[in-house]
Amino acid sequence: MTNMVKTYTQTEVITSDPLKLILLLYDACLKHLFKTRDAIKAGDVKARGEHLGKSIEIINELINSLSDDTDNDAVQFLHGLYMAIIRELGKVPVTNDLSTVELSIKYIAQLRHIWKEHVMKEGDTARSRRLKMTEELKKELKRTHKSTQQPATYTNLGAFQGVL
Repeated sequence: MTNMVKTYTQTEVITSDPLKLILLLYDACLKHLFKTRDAIKAGDVKARGEHLGKSIEIINELINSLSDDTDNDAVQFLHGLYMAIIRELGKVPVTNDLSTVELSIKYIAQLRHIWKEHVMKEGDTARSRRLKMTEELKKELKRTHKSTQQPATYTNLGAFQGVL
């Protein structure tokens, strides 16, 4: 049964709409971030490392999926945000900082929501989708960042600040 599920999943990914593939990456990243969080809480160093590594690999795939258009605001914004998340997650094996994982979950979940609700909508041109996503990202992530974090946490997660 497991082989059938793997084959189905591989076929789904290969034949998927490129926009849906990004959504699948966000889903997989969130799954591994949640497992990373659970492993930290359980004190399971091996599982923490495995799932953290997979999360970072997926975020690298999201970076690789970005357009080469370096003049595009959306591309610059997402690249900076992804890099900031990777930098902060890279510290987790040393610090075991649960708040870094939680904040990464919030950012990736917000990106997923915006991607699904704004980018995947039918009828928009690619440029208009990118512009809409950039503005929505900036607005929502700033709101989420300011409303969910205590000021003391900001000093621990300074890399995220520079992106916003």
